[in-house]
Order: sequence, then C-alpha cells, then structure tokens
Amino acid sequence: MNLLTCFVRTTQRDLIINILSEYSGIQTVIKDAPVTGPIREVLIDVLRPPSLYIVNGNSEWIVIEVNSLMKLYELGSIISRRLDTVFLQTIYCQAIGYACFILYEKGGLMREVESVGCKEIPDVNRGRLLEFEYEGDVSYFDLDMIVSYCQDLGIDVGNIYDQQSCTVLQQAGVLPMVNLDQEQELCRLFFPKG
Repeated sequence: MNLLTCFVRTTQRDLIINILSEYSGIQTVIKDAPVTGPIREVLIDVLRPPSLYIVNGNSEWIVIEVNSLMKLYELGSIISRRLDTVFLQTIYCQAIGYACFILYEKGGLMREVESVGCKEIPDVNRGRLLEFEYEGDVSYFDLDMIVSYCQDLGIDVGNIYDQQSCTVLQQAGVLPMVNLDQEQELCRLFFPKG
C-alpha cells in the first residue's frame, strides 16, 4: 500500500477545491469524475508541488490525493488557517519504507514524524505529542503507525475510496513521473549520490 493523501476536517468541499485551484494555479477542474483508486505514479521531482489533486468526501473529512512526494507545508498552513481546522498529510511509499505524517491546526505545524527505511528512531520527530501519543511511541514509524494515528484522529485510511465520484484538478502537460513500485528509481530520489 502507498499513501499520498491529505485529509482536511471539514465538509466545505467546494471551498477546498477553490483553495487548491488558487494555490496550484490549476484551472482544469473535472467534477463528478469516477474514483479510480490509489495514485500509482508520482512526479519524479520530490520538490515539485502536485500537478494532480483528487478531492473526495469521507464523513467529516475531505480526502485529497496528490501525485507528489513533496511535503505540503505551505498548503497545510493555508488550508488549516483559512478553514480554522485540521490539515493532515500522510505519505507512505512501500518500496523504500518511507513514512511521513504532518499535522497542521489553525495554520500552525503541530506534529511531524518522518522515517526512511526501518529504523528504531525516526529521522524527524518534532512538535508536541498528540493526545493519544506517549513519549517513545514513534519508534519504527511506518504504515501501521500512520494508520494508527489516523484512526486516533477519526480517519479510516482503509476506506478512503468509498465515494462513487470525485473532483479532479489536473495541470495541463506531461511531467516526468516514476511508478511507486520502481524501488531503484525511488531510491535515487531519496538517496541521491552526492
């Protein structure tokens, strides 16, 4: 399983779509598109913002899938501030064991945990502990931990494709992509020789 998903605690789907369009500059918005399942290809440039946003409703959370491995700090701050709510970004790339959890609330970064590969101590572990966390809880931060954190926040990661249709914002043109199953290519992105 791979995750390239943002969650926003709101029911204001149209406002989310407008904010995404303003933020990204993408004007092509396709409403009532069929839900296709998880994104399989991502932009090869890990510092490039998404060129594709798939917006789906899921109970009290709006789900936004993206085609980028970029940490969306600016977007998280903007959305959580403008909607006075919570913005969560989860990234998990199975091929290399990359796990990332970023939580914004009302415009401020509250929590970030990131780990590449199987390690006892995450590469990044900052922000205040969440109400369900205990000191030392984040050892071996991986997909199971992301799913557990999401469940504690009221998000069912296994059920994010329960809608029949979604809204798609897609940038025109073709950009270099990599398949999330191409371990060697992904390793070059995360561990460049330098």
